[in-house]
Amino acid sequence: AFVADFIGDTNLLPGRVESQQGSSVQVVTPTGLKIQVQAPAGMNLETQTPIAVSIRPEKIYLSLDLSESGDNFYRGHISRGMYLGSHVHWEVSLLSGETLRVLEPNRGNTGITVDTAVYLSWQADDCRLLQGPVP
Repeated sequence: AFVADFIGDTNLLPGRVESQQGSSVQVVTPTGLKIQVQAPAGMNLETQTPIAVSIRPEKIYLSLDLSESGDNFYRGHISRGMYLGSHVHWEVSLLSGETLRVLEPNRGNTGITVDTAVYLSWQADDCRLLQGPVP
Protein backbone atom coordinates (compact mmCIF):
# COMPACT_ATOMS: atom_id res chain seq x y z
CA ALA A 1 0.00 0.00 0.00
CA PHE A 2 2.87 2.38 0.83
CA VAL A 3 4.56 1.75 -2.51
CA ALA A 4 1.30 2.26 -4.47
CA ASP A 5 0.77 5.62 -2.81
CA PHE A 6 4.43 6.62 -3.11
CA ILE A 7 4.94 5.93 -6.83
CA GLY A 8 1.75 7.47 -8.15
CA ASP A 9 -1.49 9.22 -7.43
CA THR A 10 -4.01 6.69 -6.16
CA ASN A 11 -7.07 6.44 -3.96
CA LEU A 12 -6.44 4.01 -1.09
CA LEU A 13 -9.47 2.72 0.76
CA PRO A 14 -8.92 0.51 3.81
CA GLY A 15 -11.41 -2.25 4.45
CA ARG A 16 -12.05 -5.89 5.16
CA VAL A 17 -12.92 -8.78 2.89
CA GLU A 18 -16.65 -9.43 3.13
CA SER A 19 -16.84 -12.26 0.60
CA GLN A 20 -15.05 -13.91 -2.31
CA GLN A 21 -16.54 -15.92 -5.17
CA GLY A 22 -13.84 -17.10 -7.51
CA SER A 23 -11.80 -14.05 -8.41
CA SER A 24 -14.54 -11.57 -7.43
CA VAL A 25 -13.90 -10.06 -3.98
CA GLN A 26 -16.22 -7.75 -2.09
CA VAL A 27 -14.47 -5.36 0.30
CA VAL A 28 -16.29 -3.25 2.89
CA THR A 29 -14.77 -0.02 4.22
CA PRO A 30 -15.21 1.11 7.85
CA THR A 31 -18.05 3.42 6.68
CA GLY A 32 -19.90 0.55 4.97
CA LEU A 33 -18.94 1.32 1.36
CA LYS A 34 -18.96 -1.96 -0.62
CA ILE A 35 -16.36 -2.30 -3.37
CA GLN A 36 -16.14 -5.10 -5.96
CA VAL A 37 -12.56 -5.99 -6.91
CA GLN A 38 -11.17 -8.55 -9.34
CA ALA A 39 -8.50 -10.49 -7.43
CA PRO A 40 -5.38 -11.84 -9.13
CA ALA A 41 -5.53 -15.50 -10.15
CA GLY A 42 -4.93 -17.80 -7.21
CA MET A 43 -5.48 -15.15 -4.52
CA ASN A 44 -7.77 -16.57 -1.85
CA LEU A 45 -8.70 -14.32 1.02
CA GLU A 46 -10.50 -15.22 4.21
CA THR A 47 -13.52 -13.24 5.35
CA GLN A 48 -12.61 -10.26 7.58
CA THR A 49 -9.02 -10.11 6.25
CA PRO A 50 -7.81 -6.49 6.48
CA ILE A 51 -7.04 -5.17 3.01
CA ALA A 52 -6.78 -1.93 1.04
CA VAL A 53 -8.28 -1.15 -2.35
CA SER A 54 -6.28 1.05 -4.73
CA ILE A 55 -8.13 2.94 -7.47
CA ARG A 56 -6.23 5.26 -9.79
CA PRO A 57 -7.97 8.63 -10.34
CA GLU A 58 -7.99 8.28 -14.13
CA LYS A 59 -9.89 4.95 -13.88
CA ILE A 60 -12.92 6.55 -12.19
CA TYR A 61 -15.76 7.65 -14.45
CA LEU A 62 -17.66 10.80 -13.39
CA SER A 63 -21.23 11.49 -14.54
CA LEU A 64 -24.19 13.76 -13.88
CA ASP A 65 -26.59 11.00 -14.94
CA LEU A 66 -27.98 8.16 -12.88
CA SER A 67 -26.92 5.45 -15.29
CA GLU A 68 -24.95 2.63 -13.75
CA SER A 69 -21.95 1.91 -15.91
CA GLY A 70 -19.56 0.07 -13.64
CA ASP A 71 -19.21 -2.72 -11.11
CA ASN A 72 -18.83 -0.02 -8.48
CA PHE A 73 -21.36 2.82 -8.60
CA TYR A 74 -21.65 5.58 -5.98
CA ARG A 75 -23.20 8.98 -5.40
CA GLY A 76 -21.37 12.04 -4.11
CA HIS A 77 -20.68 15.71 -4.69
CA ILE A 78 -17.72 17.70 -5.95
CA SER A 79 -15.83 19.16 -3.00
CA ARG A 80 -12.87 20.64 -4.94
CA GLY A 81 -11.69 21.07 -8.48
CA MET A 82 -8.40 22.04 -10.10
CA TYR A 83 -7.96 22.71 -13.80
CA LEU A 84 -4.69 21.31 -15.13
CA GLY A 85 -4.94 22.38 -18.77
CA SER A 86 -5.90 19.24 -20.67
CA HIS A 87 -7.26 17.57 -17.50
CA VAL A 88 -9.36 18.40 -14.47
CA HIS A 89 -8.56 17.00 -11.02
CA TRP A 90 -11.73 16.64 -8.91
CA GLU A 91 -12.15 15.69 -5.28
CA VAL A 92 -15.47 13.96 -4.74
CA SER A 93 -17.04 13.38 -1.33
CA LEU A 94 -19.11 10.20 -1.36
CA LEU A 95 -22.32 9.92 0.66
CA SER A 96 -20.57 7.26 2.77
CA GLY A 97 -17.93 9.79 3.86
CA GLU A 98 -14.91 8.81 1.76
CA THR A 99 -13.25 11.37 -0.51
CA LEU A 100 -11.92 10.18 -3.87
CA ARG A 101 -9.71 11.94 -6.38
CA VAL A 102 -10.82 11.79 -10.02
CA LEU A 103 -8.74 12.85 -13.03
CA GLU A 104 -10.62 13.36 -16.28
CA PRO A 105 -9.95 15.01 -19.63
CA ASN A 106 -10.97 18.68 -19.76
CA ARG A 107 -13.97 18.67 -22.11
CA GLY A 108 -14.89 22.31 -21.59
CA ASN A 109 -18.14 23.30 -19.93
CA THR A 110 -19.62 20.03 -18.62
CA GLY A 111 -21.80 21.66 -15.96
CA ILE A 112 -19.67 20.18 -13.19
CA THR A 113 -18.50 22.63 -10.53
CA VAL A 114 -17.90 22.59 -6.78
CA ASP A 115 -21.00 21.27 -4.91
CA THR A 116 -22.41 19.55 -8.02
CA ALA A 117 -24.07 16.19 -7.26
CA VAL A 118 -22.34 13.49 -9.30
CA TYR A 119 -22.12 9.73 -9.78
CA LEU A 120 -18.85 7.81 -9.84
CA SER A 121 -18.21 4.37 -11.24
CA TRP A 122 -15.37 2.05 -12.14
CA GLN A 123 -14.89 -1.55 -13.16
CA ALA A 124 -13.82 -4.22 -10.67
CA ASP A 125 -10.69 -4.96 -12.70
CA ASP A 126 -9.64 -1.28 -12.58
CA CYS A 127 -8.76 -1.47 -8.88
CA ARG A 128 -6.20 -3.52 -6.97
CA LEU A 129 -6.17 -5.33 -3.66
CA LEU A 130 -3.23 -4.43 -1.45
CA GLN A 131 -2.20 -6.18 1.70
CA GLY A 132 -0.37 -4.40 4.49
CA PRO A 133 -1.04 -1.18 6.40
CA VAL A 134 -2.57 1.78 4.60
CA PRO A 135 -0.35 4.87 4.88
